[in-house]
Amino acid sequence: MAVTVEKLYELCEKLDSAKDKITEHQEEYQAIIAGTKGGSSEKRLAAQFIVRYFHRLPDQQLRALDALFELCEDDDVNIRKVVIKDLPGLCKGPGEASEPQHVDKVADVLTQLLQTEDSHEQTIVQNALVFMLRNYPKETLKTVFGHIMNAEEDLIRDRAVKFIAAKLKTMPPSVITREMEDFVLAESKKILQDVTGDEFILFMYILQNLPHLQTVTGRQQLLELVVEQADLDKPFDPQDPDRIDQITQCFKQAVPYLSKNVHSTKLVSYLLDNVIPNLDKVKSAAEGAELELLRVLAELTTTTDKLEGADAKIKPVFKKLLDILPSPPSESNGAASSVDKDIENEDPKIQFSEIEALLSTVHQLGKHHPEFFTKEESAEERKEFKKRLQYLARVIQVYSDKLKKTLAKMSKEDLAKEENKIKFLALRTTANISTLVKDLLRTPMQFKAVIALSWKPVEKPASSPAKRQSMEEAEAPARKFAKKEAQSVYAPPSGKFSEKAGAFKDTGNGYNGNNFNNRGRGQGRGRGRGGGRGYRGGRGRW
Repeated sequence: MAVTVEKLYELCEKLDSAKDKITEHQEEYQAIIAGTKGGSSEKRLAAQFIVRYFHRLPDQQLRALDALFELCEDDDVNIRKVVIKDLPGLCKGPGEASEPQHVDKVADVLTQLLQTEDSHEQTIVQNALVFMLRNYPKETLKTVFGHIMNAEEDLIRDRAVKFIAAKLKTMPPSVITREMEDFVLAESKKILQDVTGDEFILFMYILQNLPHLQTVTGRQQLLELVVEQADLDKPFDPQDPDRIDQITQCFKQAVPYLSKNVHSTKLVSYLLDNVIPNLDKVKSAAEGAELELLRVLAELTTTTDKLEGADAKIKPVFKKLLDILPSPPSESNGAASSVDKDIENEDPKIQFSEIEALLSTVHQLGKHHPEFFTKEESAEERKEFKKRLQYLARVIQVYSDKLKKTLAKMSKEDLAKEENKIKFLALRTTANISTLVKDLLRTPMQFKAVIALSWKPVEKPASSPAKRQSMEEAEAPARKFAKKEAQSVYAPPSGKFSEKAGAFKDTGNGYNGNNFNNRGRGQGRGRGRGGGRGYRGGRGRW
């Protein structure tokens, strides 16, 4: 016989009147649980009464949990919301001094519910998980990390990672203790063995927000994680776009952790040995990658130390700079001013962005290895170098004046247009080049100038890398590098993620996390790892 709303109220009155003898009324509570099989009104009321007596009837808790978890899959979103709000309260023991119960089961279901597409329901789920995280941090994180490691649904894994990235840093020190930080670091290291490019960036964001990793020692640990992720022992194939993306993205992630005490020497050496000599092949394999790598190198060289075998490492980058510098036209007719006139009449076909990056790199390397620029055998090369720098200085002066005049004539509305913002960036670029050229044209060359690289945003002072990079900024590189992969079909890999999350099975009490069917939720695409470690940038494999 179906349990009606009237019957549920009658059962509730019996349990209320039983007071201390409520445990003698197991059948009445079982009838309330059966109300979850009724209509919409019966389900909502039954759910409220199940929660109301849950702690007073411990023998029925597992049956009650199963009924509530099933309601979390109901087609009616309003029923789901009512139940989800109450789930965290089920973890409290019957007395304040009692140990919490059912945390792993509730955290498991809430993590799976992150895949909902209803925005209000998503907020309720996150709020419930935040409550769990504040009150039962280790148990909750263990469950969420378990889903990230083993989730069959891609959507669950993605949203679990983003939940931790967004919420963990909001927890007070009383919750995220040093023991908890060590736990997060250990679990993250496991997951970083097989991640997408997006996930790698988010996990580095999670870790850099841990207080103990904001020290010099901590930033060194983070740098080591980046180096490991970059697979520096793996040969560099300049024709492999995925490998190029991997190196570029990983090295960019290393930048916030570097300082005068945490050096980039290993990364700089790798780029000088493997990438710079192959830049032409890189250019043909991945559009825009050449400039990205040159810029990464320029950023890294600001924190490098002395290099072993410096001459062999600096020579390719110096040659690349020499090749890219404009060669002055012939002035045999004695018309030196004609050069300036030609520049004024048309925009110079010069790769200013590449030149800025290469000049900055050579300038930084010169600080540690000035002897490279005084060797007798390279005297002719240096002479040509200075000749081209002198011409470049003239080009920049004329080009900058032209840009300034153009911008001065524009209205505020015109200046706000994207194409004109690029002109301001061009002015920053040429100003940096001019500053570096002045140093390098001195005799002997000097390496004292300090510039703010034009492509780097102007940042306010901050006390730590974690504060210098917001979560939105952390995700931006992932979105950029995922563009290409997003246009292609994602082929889900196979392996460990093809099996369901067995870690959440509980065959001893009737609950099995694997039986949560995700009815009415977003569909995952399946995850896995194909053949060993593998690094996937965006959604494609690196």
